[in-house]
Parts: sequence; C-alpha cells; structure tokens
Amino acid sequence: MSDPGTVKKAREKSQVCAFLEGIGMLFQDLGDGPDPPDIHVFQEGLPRLDIEVSEYHPTSDRVEMEERSRAFLEILNGLIERRPSLNGVAVRLLVKDAKMPRRSQQRAIAEELVQSIESVLRRGWVSQGRYELLFLDYVIPGTYDQDVHGSLDLSAKEWPIVAEHLLQVDLQRTAIDFFFPAGIYQAQFAICSPRDDSFRAILERKKERLDNAIRNGRYSKGESALWLLIPVNVSKDLSSFVFNNERLKQSIDGCGFNFENSPFDEVWLMDDNGGGRSQRVHPWDEPIYRATGQLLA
Repeated sequence: MSDPGTVKKAREKSQVCAFLEGIGMLFQDLGDGPDPPDIHVFQEGLPRLDIEVSEYHPTSDRVEMEERSRAFLEILNGLIERRPSLNGVAVRLLVKDAKMPRRSQQRAIAEELVQSIESVLRRGWVSQGRYELLFLDYVIPGTYDQDVHGSLDLSAKEWPIVAEHLLQVDLQRTAIDFFFPAGIYQAQFAICSPRDDSFRAILERKKERLDNAIRNGRYSKGESALWLLIPVNVSKDLSSFVFNNERLKQSIDGCGFNFENSPFDEVWLMDDNGGGRSQRVHPWDEPIYRATGQLLA
C-alpha cells in the first residue's frame, strides 16, 4: 500500500515541474523542502526558490451542493429522456435550498416536476417559446394564470412537492425533436465562479504554517524567494475549475488577505488540467503562460 505522504510529495513535485516548465523557468533539480515549504527549486548561479503547494478545493458546502445537484440532474434527465413528449423542451430550475434537495427527496421532486411539465404541455398551455413556471397557493388546481410579465402560475396545491422545493422552472419549447438535458441555475453559477472565502482560507492557512515554521527555526528564507502555487481545475472536482474565470481578479482582490504582510513573494495559479497553464495573481499580472513558456494573448 502506498504511503500517502510519499504520494502527496510526488504529486507536488509533478505540479511544480509542470508549472516551472509552463512559465519557461530553467532549473537543475527539485528537492524536498522542510514542509513548509514543500519544494526547493535549484537553479544554476541563482539563489534557491522555495515553493509551497496547495490545491484549490472550495468549502465543503459547495462540494456537497455540487454532488447533490449532479445526483438530482441524473434522476431528472433520466426521466425526461424516456419521455418523447418532452423532446425539444429545455428545463432550467431555480431551487429554494441553496445546498440542493437531499438525496432522499430527489426522486419524488423529479417525478412530480416531470408530471407537471407534461400536464402543461398536454393541456396546451404553452406553445413554442420560453415560459417561466411558478407554483403558487392562490391558483386553483387544474387551472393556471398568466401574468403581464409572461410567467405561467400553476397551483401549489396540485404540485405540492415541486412548490416546496423549487422557486421557479424555466421552459424553452422548440421545434427540435431531441432530448435537452436539464440544468440548475445555482449549480451552474457555483461551478463556474471562484470563491473569495476559499482563496482566503488557503492563504491564511499557508501563511500561518510558514510563520510558525520561521518562528520555530524550522525554515529560514535567507536569500530565497518564496512562492505559493495553487493548482486549480483539479481532476474530479468541478468546483475547482476557476482558471481564467472573469471573476478571478475580483475574487482575489475581495478575499481580504493581506499579501503585503505575508511571507509569500509571489502567488500563482496553475491549471492542473492544462499542461502547465499558469497566471500570477500576486502581484497581479494579466498574461497567462502556456506550457511552452510563451504568453497567451
């Protein structure tokens, strides 16, 4: 059985190697640091470079939301795909629970949602175009109301499970006769957007470890530069896919971390699935490096 520490160290060295090659930095050797930092980088005729590595994994609530939404969509899309009457109908949901419905509730929600959509289509209440479905108490079962903004109000009493868990259902009905996978607005936004609190948690945790190591005499920077490397877009964690996100600078600036009072001379993000693509986020630098050491426009 592999030693977890050995596996972790090998992975960190592999990530640092890909990163250095990506920015075009030549080096002679990589050595184990005192942990912290993780890696010593040796360059001919230059002071040693020290690199601390910490993968970006968002908070547990966000990962739980992602897993729940994936499980729910698997059930819902399975039901939609088996119904020819729903071919050409795109479904997008806005849920009430920010963490997504619990697994024990998901099948009941999905089944009643599909029944409600089939009912709307069967009754001829929608034609081609986009519709916003709301489930409200005042509507009499078996009827609907359409307001001036175009939303289709259905009966919460007729569809109580959907009304309890979903704020809104958006339907896009087209003439195309094939299956459209459903989606959840909150899950799509969460997976695509970086989290200020997650970046701050990494930065604060790593700063504390380095400060303690320096204070206890286990590590001395001397003439060495100290960099923090944060691999993102990590395999099997879709919520970590934030490289080159349009909100990235806003998230870094808004995380509230005092970079000037930290031991890190530079902080970099590296696309763990991009062959060494990387970007410096402190001091902020717009260019993105690719695996050849060249800049991407």
